[in-house]
Amino acid sequence: MLASQASASPFALVKMTTLGGSSSADVMVGDTVDYQITVELAPLTTVNTSSTPARTITNRVVGVDGIGSCRFNVQQSLSDAVQVSFLAAASLQNGYDAPTVSTGGTLVPRGNGFMDLDTVKAALMTGAAYKGVSAPVVLATGSFVVEEGAIGDSSTIHLSYKSPNQSPGSIRYNNATLVTASVSATDPYFGFTGLTLNVIPEPATLALLALGGVLAIRRRR
Repeated sequence: MLASQASASPFALVKMTTLGGSSSADVMVGDTVDYQITVELAPLTTVNTSSTPARTITNRVVGVDGIGSCRFNVQQSLSDAVQVSFLAAASLQNGYDAPTVSTGGTLVPRGNGFMDLDTVKAALMTGAAYKGVSAPVVLATGSFVVEEGAIGDSSTIHLSYKSPNQSPGSIRYNNATLVTASVSATDPYFGFTGLTLNVIPEPATLALLALGGVLAIRRRR
């Protein structure tokens, strides 16, 4: 089972994309795909109702505010039509590799012979300036192999809270107001967006389909 997904009004926006920043990718079975995971502080006026009274982002100060740490899983469901397998732990980037606390995750069997990535934790060292205020910052990069899928299939690789009872991370906003997020919040502070994969025909298959179309036209003539 996938862990609970974040819902509305998150303060930290965590996304899995291609290295080019796209939220979807056209793939073929056997492809090795390079990915990145980014994080960004949500825009001004974002409201979160996890606490009473609700919190609102009214200020974003570069060098003070942003995301200090983030913990998550990278997973698929056994029912997904497109199945991938991760090759290794993620490689942490941009200073989110604080010694003793950070990890690129652990490969965990999904139950069909393919591997998920469990408990990625990206954390800045104590005293480091939080990041992700003015633009998304890359937390981690890595690769996976597309193992299964038929032409036309589409599935999403999900990011999710590491649960149970482990905080997904820390956020600063409004000139250093600190939030330590909770997995039990009704309106979580971390929101996750996965990478969608679309299986397309191989070039040889496309060529055969095109040739078949030409022959069919000739027969009709």
